[in-house]
Amino acid sequence: MRYRLLLLLPFVLFCCNDDNSVSLPPAPYDVKAVRLSETEISITWKDSSEVAGNYKLMRATNTSGYETVATIPQGTKSYKDGSLSPTATYTYLVTLVDEHGTSSEYSDPSAVTGLQSSQMSSFSIPDKNVGDSPFAITAPTTLNPEPITYTSSNLNVATVGGNVITIVGAGTTTITASQPTSSTYMAASNTASFTVH
Repeated sequence: MRYRLLLLLPFVLFCCNDDNSVSLPPAPYDVKAVRLSETEISITWKDSSEVAGNYKLMRATNTSGYETVATIPQGTKSYKDGSLSPTATYTYLVTLVDEHGTSSEYSDPSAVTGLQSSQMSSFSIPDKNVGDSPFAITAPTTLNPEPITYTSSNLNVATVGGNVITIVGAGTTTITASQPTSSTYMAASNTASFTVH
């Protein structure tokens, strides 16, 4: 296919095909959206274009159409999208807009699926007496595959190492079971209190 250059000397304004249609800038590619936390997603992309301009990042959810999230300088090929709903699914597109306002075709979409509830169950710890031996916590059930960590609110009453509680002294303490966000499930936590006599 032959091309012609429309010139306003000494500058090249734009290039067009024989049918006078404007040639679009190449579309960004290899767009990747990755969840960083329950409320933040990182988007990266690549671009082989030598056309000067800015990127326009578009976002849609499972309940709404595409809207512009940000206009990003061409030298930057990443963006962190924050204040998001953990349960919504987000899909991203990137386009390059040249200095004349001509947009490239959109990139292929990249989506991040909404998180599900971990559904961590309650758990209980029986009361104990000073001098009792260390004992293991009966873990709550959960759909989240991430490990459960435990903390004690009163280290003068009991400490926790792994899932084992060691009695320190008389009083009441609250044990908190926590899980971080996984690729599929939201973070979760639950508590159980007990008294040492």
